[in-house]
Amino acid sequence: MKSIKVIEFNDKENEYRMWARKFMSVATTRGYRDVLLGKTIVPPQDETLDENVPNDKIKLKGRNVNDKAYNDLILACSGEI
Repeated sequence: MKSIKVIEFNDKENEYRMWARKFMSVATTRGYRDVLLGKTIVPPQDETLDENVPNDKIKLKGRNVNDKAYNDLILACSGEI
């Protein structure tokens, strides 16, 4: 069994800034900070990509780190999503 640590956000507006800083720190170590900042363009899910094509390989990596970011954000929410 594997455990995942997340920085929990409790929906309190006055705690958002600190949570956001911590989450961006985690995003840097997990490799998806550029996705959150919009520096990495994530291709649409319906776009067919070939992992043998160099440019598509980069797009696939962007898609994978975007999925990680989404999952971590969902897991971080302790209130209503």
